[in-house]
Amino acid sequence: MQRRAANISRLAPQKSLANLGPADRILIVGGGPAGTAAGEELRRLGFRGQIQLLCQDPGGSYDRPACSKGLITGTQRPKDARIGVTDKRWEINWSLGRTAVACDMNERVVWAHTGEGFRFDGLVIANGARPMLNSMWSGQATPHIVHDIEDAWGIRVGLRTAEHVAIVGGGFTGTELACSIRGMGKNVTLIHPRNVVLNGVLDATASELMTEEHIEDGIDMRLGRRVKAADRMGEKWQLTLDNGDRVTADMVVMTAGEKPSISWLEGTGIDTSDGVVCDDALRVLDEDGNVVPGVVAAGALAKWPNYWMNGKNGRVGQWIAALEQGQQAARSLLAGDAASHPAILLPRYWSQQLGLRIQVCGDISDESDVRRLERRPGHKKTARTGVLTCHYRGRDLVGVVAINAPSEFVTVARELLYAKPRYELSAPRRPVQVPTGVLSRDGRRLAATG
Repeated sequence: MQRRAANISRLAPQKSLANLGPADRILIVGGGPAGTAAGEELRRLGFRGQIQLLCQDPGGSYDRPACSKGLITGTQRPKDARIGVTDKRWEINWSLGRTAVACDMNERVVWAHTGEGFRFDGLVIANGARPMLNSMWSGQATPHIVHDIEDAWGIRVGLRTAEHVAIVGGGFTGTELACSIRGMGKNVTLIHPRNVVLNGVLDATASELMTEEHIEDGIDMRLGRRVKAADRMGEKWQLTLDNGDRVTADMVVMTAGEKPSISWLEGTGIDTSDGVVCDDALRVLDEDGNVVPGVVAAGALAKWPNYWMNGKNGRVGQWIAALEQGQQAARSLLAGDAASHPAILLPRYWSQQLGLRIQVCGDISDESDVRRLERRPGHKKTARTGVLTCHYRGRDLVGVVAINAPSEFVTVARELLYAKPRYELSAPRRPVQVPTGVLSRDGRRLAATG
């Protein structure tokens, strides 16, 4: 729909969106925590124009953790997990059941799968990520996934007859799901390519301890293994692992891997290498590294340099980060060309598994030095009695992981929150140069009155 332009144009200074009238429009693509937080923050900051929000789910927002816990065990029904739409006082127009399929930056319009076009002066890209399935899972051999309420309820229905469930992926979703299903008296096999579970979200100490707890709970762990082939044999599945072992199960659930939902941005000139690439204030960049006027991103698809993570470009998919990103994206959008505070987000998240409370805050990457503190040193049940690992970069505390040590975790996490990295106000690269494909027909910026 939109061919990429090779010419470069110089633009006049952008008018601040905060000064535009009620005829101006901001479009938010995505009804999750990042999108809703952006809409609410725009109103708090005084934007009185129209806010339109496209939400793929026909029921509006929902409680994502319920998809691997309450909806699986039956303690929650789909209606219990529904958050719905924002309160009417925010005056946000929700378009439910709409999936963005294309974007025309010349016309300043996003097209939905229904054929509807939604015009905008400012755009917030916040439609997140989707589970990733490779070509092996094709045709009739399609496993369950855990992404939304419909997915979770499909698993719940299948569990009425399934006795043995194979889960592929040992991250938070996979291990929480394994706990839920195992708690229902079902047999669970968990297949994970690393030698410990939760390796991507916890440090080595916590991952090892949680792996031991899951094994002790009776979960059949196939660690260091990948699924090489999947065959449907009547009502059963047969998974062939890369070492030749076979796993037979009544149900297979895939929880490994997500990819940003960015196909609808193809041809816009926006840099979509492993997400929507942004500057440090979440302003979207084009393929030449210049700011795209009037466009910001937030949530699991936003890839930006977070100074809390030593300035590394990356994406963050946790719920708290999505809320904070949405708020920062709204502030940057309204700032226009003016300097804006960078999005310095302290990663923090938690999980409850096997009666253990897992809490994480800050940078826990392998490059840091680790100090381990046990609440009862020498006790055989280290995870049960409580353990804390503090991460340092040089002499600076940068992260902490806790298992069953909530009070100690709060003390350390509070110190991290107060130790925000120093920064300078972030302004877009000047003069702002972008492909002509992101301009309106008369050459004005996307944020200009239309």
